[in-house]
Amino acid sequence: MKSTIFCAFFALSLSFQACVTDTSTGSGSPSAPTTDTLPKTATDHGDAPAEAPLPPSRRRPECPVEGAVLEGNIFWAEPSNLLLAIAATDETRDPELGESHRVLEVFEAQSCDRIQKEILPVDVSPDFPYTIADRTYNKANQIIGIKGYRTIYCYDARARKLSPPLQPRFLNERFGEDAQSGMIRHLEVWEDYLIGYAQDMGVFVFDLTATPPKSVLPAAEYEIVEGEVYNQLFLLRSGQETWQALLPDFDAESGTLKIQTLFDQPKKLNTQMKKSFRNNRFILLKTTDGEKPGIVAVDMKTRQPVPLPETLTDKKNTEIIEWLKQNARGE
Repeated sequence: MKSTIFCAFFALSLSFQACVTDTSTGSGSPSAPTTDTLPKTATDHGDAPAEAPLPPSRRRPECPVEGAVLEGNIFWAEPSNLLLAIAATDETRDPELGESHRVLEVFEAQSCDRIQKEILPVDVSPDFPYTIADRTYNKANQIIGIKGYRTIYCYDARARKLSPPLQPRFLNERFGEDAQSGMIRHLEVWEDYLIGYAQDMGVFVFDLTATPPKSVLPAAEYEIVEGEVYNQLFLLRSGQETWQALLPDFDAESGTLKIQTLFDQPKKLNTQMKKSFRNNRFILLKTTDGEKPGIVAVDMKTRQPVPLPETLTDKKNTEIIEWLKQNARGE
């Protein structure tokens, strides 16, 4: 008797589950967990209304670009509704060297209407292509960086305007080792700045808040290998009255640029520095955001801050530098 009742109850349970499966999924597959069958609210998908389907994934518009395009040379500036491409066409083809990637085209992303076309000048050689910066564009400045062999352009997606050609500048005179010296190996947009690296020359910076972008020279520079390797310290404005100190490091083997910041948060600084101090191994930065001025010591050889004992805080710069030399690491 108990067996008969159990079988009847089991059959009834299966029948009930089948009904639930049919109405919730429209198939004979197992029903989803209880939490998935609850009504969706606006918080499930951001600002979407209750039970609204997820928006389709955004894909780059496929606008027709004439000619050959290198990988990475099409960029979709979605907030600006623009598509930028660099191509090689018959217009730029060199009779001896072939393709020359320097035709810049800008399209309205949704309609694919071309709104601008520029043929960039040959940079050193016709077969040296222009390419879009390794990391480019942000919603704040909407600048797209373009690198040639030794020349840079910036396309302002907001103003829809191409900058004049920009040349990297350095604190001290540079002497090229060979034909590759000065070649731009890396270029990226970092906050309100365009930061790059030129072969055998070092890191360079442009301020993107200026029109056209303005070169920013390092506050200090230390020559590690004569004529080849330089460690640089940049003081970049970050806010109305505060500054961030950058100690960039380029890895020649991987081609990557590490942008190391000195401060956890931007600080108020006295940015005046004597010219004679700029090529020293040890640099002293004076902070002005505390009750009394503070000192931050930087070892330019290691690109690291050096903790100072409290007994030195009121000493002269020359005394602090002497202490740093005596206690330096990596000599």
